[in-house]
Amino acid sequence: MQDLSHSHESALKTMIQMCRTEGPTSLFRGMTIFAGGSGPAHGMYFVAYEYFKVQLSSNFNKNVAYGVSGAIATTVHDGLMVPIDAIKQRRQMKGSPYKSNIDCIEKMYKQEGISSFYRSFTTQLIMNIPFQSVHFIVYEWANRTLASEEKGFNPLRHATAGAIAGAFAAFITNPLDVSKTLLNTQKHEEKVPIIGVWNAVKKVYTLAGPSGYFRGATARVLHIMPSTGICWGTYESMKYALQKVL
Repeated sequence: MQDLSHSHESALKTMIQMCRTEGPTSLFRGMTIFAGGSGPAHGMYFVAYEYFKVQLSSNFNKNVAYGVSGAIATTVHDGLMVPIDAIKQRRQMKGSPYKSNIDCIEKMYKQEGISSFYRSFTTQLIMNIPFQSVHFIVYEWANRTLASEEKGFNPLRHATAGAIAGAFAAFITNPLDVSKTLLNTQKHEEKVPIIGVWNAVKKVYTLAGPSGYFRGATARVLHIMPSTGICWGTYESMKYALQKVL
């Protein structure tokens, strides 16, 4: 939906069209490499967040500590996930010419060089640092608010707080996500390649106007909301269980 070279459809229509023209498996393109990278990346992400949250909370306002800890955790996480995300997005383009993840990696490297894997790194950080800072602040607030009327551990509370935080952060950072997608999916034959965040932001406006910044916003919220809910519910449950055992 964020590929500006194609006409805009709703999330449901896009899914139906993908299934009709490219088969149901097209909805899962790039899943294996993304899942493979997500495990170690999220492990590093939560370790960094928990460590810096404890270190900073004693010296700063709690919301500042949560936000800064989220920014540090994001930088660690994105160092691993940016090239994986670039491959995933190439595989997910309409009419993608890549037959597999390996085929995509080989062609990207041969045709565009190693820099093509990190083309959106700056944009990713600019997008993810505010995303994760907002995400962690809203999560901690929602978790405290929901916990005020109950006692003991409740995984549903953590999942609900995570979903609220993810949905809010996803919507307000969608313009940067569209710009990142434009950087990642531009063709190497482009006469004037788009380089840098600001140029990508301007190109989105040129191609689609102000509404272009919110292309795919509904789909992004619907994707991230359950994702962050499941992530926080699982993480807090595992942490609770391990603290009982260890």
